[in-house]
Amino acid sequence: MTNHSALARSWRPLILKDVIGQELTVKALTNALDHQILHHAYLFTGTRGVGKTSLARILAKSMNCQAGTSANACLNCDSCLSIASGYCMDVIEIDAASRTKVEDTRELLEQTQFHPIKGKYKIFIIDEVHMLSGHSFNALLKTLEEPPAYVKFLLATTELDKVPATIRSRCIHFPLQNISNDILIDYLGKKLKTMNIEFEQPSLNMIAQQAAGSVRDALTLLEKLLLLHPKELKSEAVAKTLGLTGQKNIHDLIFNAMTGRLDALKMIFTELKLNQTNYLALIEQALYFVHQEALKPLSKQQSQFDESFLQLAYDIFIKALENAKFTPNQAINFEMTFLRLTRFTPTVNEQPATAQSNVSNELTHSTWTKLLPNLKLNGMSLALAKALTVISHQAHQLNIQLPPNLKSLANDNTQSNLIKCIQDHGFLVQNLNIQWNEAKHENSQDSDKQNAEALCEQLKNHLKKHPQTSALLQTLQADIDALNLS
Repeated sequence: MTNHSALARSWRPLILKDVIGQELTVKALTNALDHQILHHAYLFTGTRGVGKTSLARILAKSMNCQAGTSANACLNCDSCLSIASGYCMDVIEIDAASRTKVEDTRELLEQTQFHPIKGKYKIFIIDEVHMLSGHSFNALLKTLEEPPAYVKFLLATTELDKVPATIRSRCIHFPLQNISNDILIDYLGKKLKTMNIEFEQPSLNMIAQQAAGSVRDALTLLEKLLLLHPKELKSEAVAKTLGLTGQKNIHDLIFNAMTGRLDALKMIFTELKLNQTNYLALIEQALYFVHQEALKPLSKQQSQFDESFLQLAYDIFIKALENAKFTPNQAINFEMTFLRLTRFTPTVNEQPATAQSNVSNELTHSTWTKLLPNLKLNGMSLALAKALTVISHQAHQLNIQLPPNLKSLANDNTQSNLIKCIQDHGFLVQNLNIQWNEAKHENSQDSDKQNAEALCEQLKNHLKKHPQTSALLQTLQADIDALNLS
């Protein structure tokens, strides 16, 4: 029977250049090792799984490597192998959480009087150093200030504020950063390729987002997923396993909350309950989505969401994450969060000045026919505008009717152009609900036919004027006979 090692252990970095996401720390330690400028104490801080203990062990190997002190330990000498196995007499690693008493610290410090047996330095790695008692810190202080030349201290903690300033001031402090999603995704992708496991990119995005900057958490999640899906990581399967939902559902949740569509929200709530959703992770997803939408104007992109609403939603989601600590039922916290959002639906007064002339702000078919000549549209978008019939305008949704033979007109681009144009004239419309009228009267069919013919003629003229099409027609000595939009 073979011994299985967890991915977080088997993929632990062995030398400095293997460490990801900590470029400044790696560069500083590399220079210190290569130029033999070694301080007697280093303090590594940061959240879980970002490389604190790994860096301490790598530094210990690099200091005591029998091939010479350098940033690239050989990994093959007795010293490197014994440190890697955890049985090196010259490297003493303790977990301060289990040895908090002052007697434990004094016993540890007594070993500083003994010279290293094989290596160049006697190295003490103290993990979670903030767990030491006040008396233990006092006992450590004197030795940490003036240790023997052959003694090095490597301290690691997740809670810097609990380490006394007197200890911090005697160490070179390296604050480790949370690993960015992009770096984590790239790292996981490379590792999966070495294992010959196929994956969909969104699945890695979800893992990275759930890991929240921790490499160890990302690898632990990945290992769990590989137990369930050993050959391929599909986005849908990963989302279901992690209790997440697709980006479209996040969009729909926030959009329905903004537009006050309670029935639509209720349907999504019911669906989420059936899918064993991780509600806390879902709120984090929503927070990330709102942030991305709020950034769109900075890159001259248009967001579908009201800017003030996005700012408010961000604050409400932050509050929801805080409330999660005290809520016995996360589904209730989640639902109340989105119901709270519906109470802050953007009002008509928040629209641009162009809206002031439209007192009721309700777009009827009668208003639409008067508006048509003033629309700044062309091509297929204009043809769509002329062909539609306005049925009703409710809760930021414009319900329209179109004949089925014009389905090709109603693509994402033409709909987006139409919504933007309607908004420019002061009407609060966020999306179109299209009904395809299968039973049109004859006079309506004639009108549709005329619209289609006019559009074909317009497109035909446009194609003829296009340089590439014109050159092709001239070469072939041909002409465009007819266009079919169906």
